Amino acid sequence: RVLFRSRLMKKVFIINGENIDFDLDKYTHLRAYHGARCLDESTYLRDGIHTFDRATLVDYVKNICHIAGVNEQDIMDVFDEKYEDTDDAPPKVWLSGTEESLLDGAGHYLIYGSEFVISLFAEAFHNFDVLKTVGVPTIFVCDIPIEDIGKRMWLPSIVDAIRRGDTNIGFPVYRVLPEDIVGIEHPTDIVDPYTQLMYHYNGKK
Repeated sequence: RVLFRSRLMKKVFIINGENIDFDLDKYTHLRAYHGARCLDESTYLRDGIHTFDRATLVDYVKNICHIAGVNEQDIMDVFDEKYEDTDDAPPKVWLSGTEESLLDGAGHYLIYGSEFVISLFAEAFHNFDVLKTVGVPTIFVCDIPIEDIGKRMWLPSIVDAIRRGDTNIGFPVYRVLPEDIVGIEHPTDIVDPYTQLMYHYNGKK
């Protein structure tokens, strides 16, 4: 585990299922976890975690094709249709409230990468196992400012879940700033939600 120096004067709430007497006013940040099949973690530390515009996403997907050794054109033939399906959805970075809920329920982000990339490979090749050869399973530990969490729907539901002792919490934010990334982990045992089997990462691509 790699932990970085946190912002001064912040008060971070860490979800663990035990702190059910939760007073939102006592905290400035919420600890959360973002999973990725990371090609270069230094870009996350420099730019934070955010969604891609179309041009950047095209370059990213082409890079994956190059590393995986697959035909780039096969992927690009289905890119536009898949990308158009996302046009109506506002950009989001999804986070899990606990590391356990990420590893046990959303491990596909760590094993294969983003759902968009998975959908491209599934459409083009009817299989996306080759994505296991690209990148490294990575968890970014984040301290999210509470003011960055949607106050109409997401924040009330998070507070309710914490007070119930629920640890299976997920929520989106617009982006995660570099200074809000406080640690990096590389898990080796992850539940694959597509096969319901345990995936073991041995450090080899």
